Amino acid sequence: MVEVSVCIPVYNVARYLQQCIDSLLHQTLKNIELVFVNDASTDDSLDILLKNQSLHPEKIKVIDSKVNRKLGSARNLGIANASGKYIGFVDSDDFVAPFMFETIFKEAERTSADAVFIQYTSVAEDTKYSTEIDWEELTPIILWDKRLTAMKGRILNDKDICDLIALPIGGVYCGLYRREMIMSSGVTFPEKLRYEDNYWLSLIKPCFRKVSFVDKVCYAYRYNPSSITHQRNQSFQIRDRIMIENKVLAASIENGYFDCFYDAFEWCYTFRYAVNTFLLGVFNFDKPDIAAIRRLEKQLRVKFPKWYKNPYFRSQCSIKKRIKFFAIIYFPGISAKVLQLKKISGR
Repeated sequence: MVEVSVCIPVYNVARYLQQCIDSLLHQTLKNIELVFVNDASTDDSLDILLKNQSLHPEKIKVIDSKVNRKLGSARNLGIANASGKYIGFVDSDDFVAPFMFETIFKEAERTSADAVFIQYTSVAEDTKYSTEIDWEELTPIILWDKRLTAMKGRILNDKDICDLIALPIGGVYCGLYRREMIMSSGVTFPEKLRYEDNYWLSLIKPCFRKVSFVDKVCYAYRYNPSSITHQRNQSFQIRDRIMIENKVLAASIENGYFDCFYDAFEWCYTFRYAVNTFLLGVFNFDKPDIAAIRRLEKQLRVKFPKWYKNPYFRSQCSIKKRIKFFAIIYFPGISAKVLQLKKISGR
C-alpha cells in the first residue's frame, strides 16, 4: 500500500503550479502518491500536469474534470482516487517542505493517530520555492493552544474533541489523515461552495480517536491576490460563508454531535459566521450591504442568544476584542459605518 496520498485541487494556477509540483517531488518520503485534480482549468494547468505525469508516471495521477465544481468536489475526487494509508492536502499555488510528509507520516505511525497536524506560514505572492529554504527560520501563523498539544498520542475524550473543533489549528492542508477513518466517517467536502474546509474539519474532528501535533513549519501558504477568495466585491464570499456555517450546524445536529460539543459549535458560529463574515463584508466590499449584515447578526442572536457566556469567547478574546464582538453583534449597522470611515481615512 502507498503510505501517503496527497490530493491537490488545480484550477487556473499555471503561474505557480510547477513550484508546487517540484516541492512534492522533492519529498523525502518515497512511497508517496500525488493525486492532482484538474477542475476544468482554462489556462495551461492541465498541460503542466500531463507533462509532469509523463515524467513521473509511478508517482503522479491526474484526474481531469471537464466541469468546474469548486474545491470541495475536487477534494472529494482526490480522496476517491487515493490509495494511500494516509491522505494529505496541498493547494496548488502553495508549496511544502521536503520533509513534511515523512515527518507527519512517521508521527502518525508512531502514535497510531487518526490525524497529525503541522504548522504553516504565509509567504508573499512572488516567493519562489527552493530546496535551500531554511524552514527552521519561518514563523508559524498560529501559536497552538497548550490544550491542543497536550492531546498528543492519548485517547481523546469529549472535552478534547470540543477543544479540537473550537481552537485554531490551521487549514485542511495542515493535517495528515488516516484514510480508513475518513472513509468510515462518511464526511465529505460540500460541493459547489467555497470555505469547504470549515465544514469538513468541523465534522471530521468528532471522528478522531487519537491526534498528534508536530510543532514545525512545513507548509507555505502563498498569498495570491488573484485567487477568487481574495477578489473584491464577490457576493459568494458572504453567501457561501453563511451557507457553510449553517450546514455545519445542521450536520452536527443530524450526526448527534451538537449537544455533546455545543460550546465548540456555538463559538465557531459566533467567530466564523457572525464576526469574520461581518468583517469580510465591510473590508472586502466597496459598499457593504448593511441590511444583510444586520440579518447576519440577528440570526446569531436567535440561534445562540447567550453566545457571550461561551467559555471559548472568554478564553480566546481580550477585553478589547470582547468589546469589539459586542459592538459588531448588537450594533452591526453602526459598527459597519464606523469601520468603513476608518478604512477610508486610513486609520
